[in-house]
Amino acid sequence: MTDSNEKRRGPRCPIDLFVEESLDGEIYLHPAVDLSLHGIYILSQDDRRAVDGTRSISLSFTLPTGHAIQASGRIVEVHDHRGQRGMRVAFDELSDTDTDALRAFIDSTIEAAA
Repeated sequence: MTDSNEKRRGPRCPIDLFVEESLDGEIYLHPAVDLSLHGIYILSQDDRRAVDGTRSISLSFTLPTGHAIQASGRIVEVHDHRGQRGMRVAFDELSDTDTDALRAFIDSTIEAAA
């Protein structure tokens, strides 16, 4: 049996924050439930699109440390998460500063849980 974690490129940590998505001139606010250096999993109230993995969206969110993240990404997976639509977004662009802040936050969150 294959573990679904095998396709992940790095560790994920649980989060409880809101992500602002900018798409086609519209702004959407989504709760997020987990985060890695390579992407974020957000919950959505809509079914406005299917996944093609090529359309870029802009995201912004603030880590609990206070560091604001600006990223672009692609929706690579859509499915139900505990009765709500969930979208896995793979980051395409992150600044070095944002990457460092994400790495530090994820590492400290994982260490605190151990």
